[in-house]
Amino acid sequence: ALHEMNREALRLAAESPEFKPETAAQLTQDSDQITKEEAELIAAVIADPFRKLRTERQGSNLYARFRIPDDFITHEESLVFIFNVPNSYWKVVAVKPMSEAQAVAGKISKVIITLISITILVGIVIAAALMHYAFTRPIKATTLAVEEVGELVAHKQFSQLEKYHIASPGDNELGRLADVINSLGSELQTSYSSLLELNTTLEKKVVERTEEIQQNLSRIQELKYQQDGDYFLTAQLLKPLSGNYCVSDSIRLDYYVKQKKSFEFKQWQADIGGDLCIAHSLQLRGRPSTVFMNADAMGKSIQGAGGILVLGSIFGANIERTRLSSAIQSLSPERWLKNAFLELQKVFESFNGSMLVSVCLGIIDDDSGAVYFINAEHPPMALYRAGQAAFVDQARPLHKLGIVLGGGQLHIQTLRLMPGDALFVGSDGRDDLEIGRDENGGRVINEDETLFLRHIEAGRGELRTVAAEIEKSGELTDDLSLMRIEYIPVG
Repeated sequence: ALHEMNREALRLAAESPEFKPETAAQLTQDSDQITKEEAELIAAVIADPFRKLRTERQGSNLYARFRIPDDFITHEESLVFIFNVPNSYWKVVAVKPMSEAQAVAGKISKVIITLISITILVGIVIAAALMHYAFTRPIKATTLAVEEVGELVAHKQFSQLEKYHIASPGDNELGRLADVINSLGSELQTSYSSLLELNTTLEKKVVERTEEIQQNLSRIQELKYQQDGDYFLTAQLLKPLSGNYCVSDSIRLDYYVKQKKSFEFKQWQADIGGDLCIAHSLQLRGRPSTVFMNADAMGKSIQGAGGILVLGSIFGANIERTRLSSAIQSLSPERWLKNAFLELQKVFESFNGSMLVSVCLGIIDDDSGAVYFINAEHPPMALYRAGQAAFVDQARPLHKLGIVLGGGQLHIQTLRLMPGDALFVGSDGRDDLEIGRDENGGRVINEDETLFLRHIEAGRGELRTVAAEIEKSGELTDDLSLMRIEYIPVG
């Protein structure tokens, strides 16, 4: 360590501008007793190389401190301190045995521990005294008072609660607790008095309330019976307006309707809703034709049924008018479709938006399989061909019946059926299926319209099987109606 101290002095002196190497050379030349190393150290000391270290260590002359495992004088582990004497650069080495240092530290620790223990003990005694006078005595007094109030309550001596008052120990938490207990006692006495009064008149009130409920229930049952009667009458009116009245050798048509609202009236069971499927056979320009319509009126149960009642009546009258008029029968399919659609549109415009109907209205030429149709905001038709289902392209879709049409012409869309093709028409009940619940318990409604195509393929184009596939994949949330139109030319 001492040699390292000399080497650092030489290194620091070499960095100092005050160090003069020629001094060491002069000393070596002038004296035979001074070696070259000693001369260099003397020259370094003259430059005072540890001056900067003393400044950094705030004036301390301690150069190094370390521990040796076995001192040659104390014969035990010791601490070694090396000091530098300023100016003269003598080295002072102090050795302190570890046993003595630890003994001093142990004595100091014992004194500190003793003082801390005494302080803690005194603090505990003072805290205990304060706890007793500030908390324990008031809590005991409050607890005793609460027990006495509890005894009064247990023996139902509520009339004495108002007279019994718990003394407040002061403006603190215990004082507020006493005020709360006093307030609860007063409220309990008031509630008990009210309970006695209520018990006195309870039996009379129960009888009166039971009679009132029975009267309301009878009224509700009467209204329900009247409502079901209205439903039944409406359902009976709707029956002749819907159905398959098609008579054709090349067109096979079938339909499926399941209204959301089911009801019972007397011994009859029926359902009612806003979906309609209807088909008729007509002669247009001397050619056999099949007219079909699938409609979905706004609203459910009686509201939707009202729209279908109007729609079916007007459409049925149009069919009968066509059968009785040779002039109308001379119209082209496109012209007949436009006239029929505009007639329905004018009627529903008169409702000023309170009654809207989506509809798919079409005519099929029985001999050629040509399809002319109008889709007024109705789900697109699907074509089932060779085991594959695909939507029929729809250009320029129209708004629902009842929405005032903008300017421009009413375009008729066309489609050519091939032998064996099946055309599927359906209301939005085919898509609006509840397929599960979300994390909050809300309903999850299907948003994939291509699911209907997969249902057709899974049902192999059979109407009842397709309907079963739809109901199997989710719960119906709306009226469901489907039409299947198959083209099988004769010969």
